[in-house]
Order: sequence, then C-alpha cells, then structure tokens
Amino acid sequence: MTSSHYVPTHHPVLRAVASPVLVEEIESRTIQDYVDAMLDIGRKEPDMAGLAAPQIGIPLQIIIINSKSMQSQRPIPDGKNPSSFGVYINPQILTFSGESELDSEGCFSVPGLVGVVPRAKNVTVKARDLMGKEVLLELSGFSARVFQHEIDHINGILYPDVIFRHNPHSKGLHLLSHAYDPVEYQQKRFHDYREAIGTWRKEHGNIDNFSWGDTVGKITWENEVSQSWPVWKK
Repeated sequence: MTSSHYVPTHHPVLRAVASPVLVEEIESRTIQDYVDAMLDIGRKEPDMAGLAAPQIGIPLQIIIINSKSMQSQRPIPDGKNPSSFGVYINPQILTFSGESELDSEGCFSVPGLVGVVPRAKNVTVKARDLMGKEVLLELSGFSARVFQHEIDHINGILYPDVIFRHNPHSKGLHLLSHAYDPVEYQQKRFHDYREAIGTWRKEHGNIDNFSWGDTVGKITWENEVSQSWPVWKK
C-alpha cells in the first residue's frame, strides 16, 4: 500500500469540517461504496489504528476503527494478521474526562512525523453503524485516543495542531523520516523511536518531557508541512 491513497497533508479537504451523512442515506450504494473503499485500505495497512473519510478525499463524517484499537492499552502491532474494522458514521464526542495524558501518535496524512499528543483519558462517543442504528461508546485509554484522533479529522484538525494548541513551543512533534529516505532507514528510525519512548515510559512512568533529536516547530508545521491552519484559527 502506498501513500497515493491519501490526500497530501496540505489538501483543503483535511482542513474542512466534513458533512454529516443523512440517516436515510447510510445504507445507500454510494455510502456503502465509500465505506468499502476505506475498509479495503485499512485491511491492507497492518499498523492502521483508524481512518477518516477526509484522509482519502471523501468529505463525509465516516471513520473506521481497527478492532485491535478497541482496548485501553496500546496494542502490539501485528502485520501478519489481517485487520478487522468497525464503521462509525457521524461520530460525536459527548463527554471528555477532566484528566488528560500524553502518548505518541502518527498519521497517514502526516507521513514521516510522530508527535506526543495530549488527549482526554476517557470519552463518551455517539455514532451510527452501517445499518443506521445509533451506538454509544464509553472509551478509555488507547481507544479513547484513537477516536479523538479520527473525530478530529472530520472536524478539520490534524494531530500536530493539538500539540501546538496546548504548547506553541512544544518539542513534541518529531521528525522520524523523510519521503526520500531509504525504506530500511525509515524503519530503523521508527524502531529506534519506539524503543526510546518505551524506555522513557518504563523509567518515568509516563512520557512527559520525552524528547527526540529531530523536532519540528509550530511555524514549520503550519507554513511548510501543512501549509494551512486549524479551524480554530480561521
């Protein structure tokens, strides 16, 4: 699977609030085809936690979440087994916990970067399934983080925005690779990063103040990488 399935980081669809799907249209062929396209991509990406429709150029409030992400602890990546996904239409976060925690996030829409992002530990999410039935989810830990990340996508927000909104001078946005780096080098850098952040977590109990050699600042993110600004700054 190549990044050609995903619109580039600076694409306007990633900065727009996606349109809700009318309940009576959820079971239509058009919506089902959109979902099938998302699922086809997700099943071929061994490390995908979730995907939002705008990431592949569809401006609708549809997200899919890897079933392995529906647990409180971050799962160990397993590229050998095919992934199954749940489909959530018009998802909304009803409540956030008052407490937040830091953890690392990556995104197929922001290739080459990983960030340490503050997220609420617990959220309540309302959505509709593929049959149009309303579902209510009480989420914590990693699953809460994944839903917050994907719901941000349908609201025109990318995870680096969240980092810099809380701390404009943050060094939590880390450059792991460049598009022109050899694949082996990219894989080694990501492996080294995971090991470093894992060691830090074991020694400190969290990843507060974790740092990495190569960092990307707010100005570079907004002016060069995304070439745009989050919805709250428009």
